[in-house]
Amino acid sequence: MTKIDYIHFEDAKFLDRKTRAEQVIQDEAIPTTFQSIVNVLCTGLTVLSIIIVLACYNYGLIAIALISIIPMFVTRIIRGKQFFYLKQIQARRSRYLTYLWNLFFDKKTAKEMRVMGFDHYIADKWNNVRNEVDEETFSLLKKDHGTLFFCELFRIVCYCVSIVIILYLVLKNISTIGVFGACLHTFGSLQENAKMLIVYIGNCVENSLNCKVYFDFLNLEETNPSEGGKATFNEAITLKNVSFTYPNAERKAINNVNLIIKKNETVVILGENGSGKTSLTKLILGAYNPDEGSVCYDGKDVRNLSKNSLSEFTSAMPQNFGKYSLNIRENIALSNSQELNNDKKISDVLENVELTEVVNEKGGYDVAVGREFGGVEFSGGEWQKIAIARSLYRDYSLIMMDEPTSALDPVKESEILTSFLQLSKEKTSIIVSHRVGLCRFVDKIVVMDKGQIKEVGTHKELMQKDGWYKKLYNEQKKWYFNDEM
Repeated sequence: MTKIDYIHFEDAKFLDRKTRAEQVIQDEAIPTTFQSIVNVLCTGLTVLSIIIVLACYNYGLIAIALISIIPMFVTRIIRGKQFFYLKQIQARRSRYLTYLWNLFFDKKTAKEMRVMGFDHYIADKWNNVRNEVDEETFSLLKKDHGTLFFCELFRIVCYCVSIVIILYLVLKNISTIGVFGACLHTFGSLQENAKMLIVYIGNCVENSLNCKVYFDFLNLEETNPSEGGKATFNEAITLKNVSFTYPNAERKAINNVNLIIKKNETVVILGENGSGKTSLTKLILGAYNPDEGSVCYDGKDVRNLSKNSLSEFTSAMPQNFGKYSLNIRENIALSNSQELNNDKKISDVLENVELTEVVNEKGGYDVAVGREFGGVEFSGGEWQKIAIARSLYRDYSLIMMDEPTSALDPVKESEILTSFLQLSKEKTSIIVSHRVGLCRFVDKIVVMDKGQIKEVGTHKELMQKDGWYKKLYNEQKKWYFNDEM
């Protein structure tokens, strides 16, 4: 999973395949297939031995015994494939069941469900989906057991026919009563072992199909982060006619975007939810490749650059940042683990995001985080500051921050981001936001709407255009102190 292209995580079909591959492991299909193959070989030898013995008495009995298990053979092959394809069809709903189930064990969603009283609705939804899956499985099982009943009935009829034939041979003095008992026992043994052979073959068919799902998943194309040329950022990042669509989506998330971000520029990307801000930053950082156009670092297409070399000078704070149940030191220094024990550097970055007092009150850098492990907990705003501190702790020349202060009030946001600007004077910064408080102090403002860039310029230039930015700024300016218009 760590080697799969990041865009696959946006593809529901890929996630269904992942679920099926996980089910193969959970069901132990690979060792079961191996065991079934061994059983087929062993039981096959047994059947062959019994056929040789029965041939000493009567060849007709061999034919009847083998005919008696033909329906079982056909049924096991067909049903094995049907159960396999049923699991394929149910993969997405199985994944959805797991998602609904886990809502009850996530402290954030469990709290919201109980406070607002919709836990029973989620439980009912889980029950409904589970019942759909169970009914489909039960329906196929009923068909399978019904077919097995007729297969057993046919086998019994054939057994009765063999009794009549052997009895006829005894009555005609062609065979003795002792041979009658031996033949009957051998015939029954052949039927039973042949039946088990067919069951094992059927299991092999189903399990081998499942194993194919697993190995096909493992054989998906992998990305090698060290492959490609060395990325540099000495001049500019250039986006030319860039378009991008998420898997299975109808509308383009990014549509024909052209943009230049120069070295050491501070850029703010503004826009409403769903305007394409986050998608654009993922394209800039090389997490996604554009469907059309190009993203270039110093004129080199990001598709041809090593991801490892890109990460060497890049830092990021994603919108959905991680909250790690590690100690405070690790939560900050994970982005630069070589400096894990650099208390001076940790102290400086905590000071910059105004977390020093909070961390001291919690008990210092080495206090565990997360109540589920007996540690301390942080508020939403404090977690956001920790995420900012983690992104700043890394040595970088390019930093991307996606809604870095959404959990903070506008005044505190201005203070922290102003401090950030001082720290990143000789860095290239890309900040995604829906707030305009920082925009007066940045080099470039990019306004996005429906995947397209609507306005680009400085604060002064965009205020003169009397467009979307000016309207938004005038609506929000009351949130900020020391506003100068």
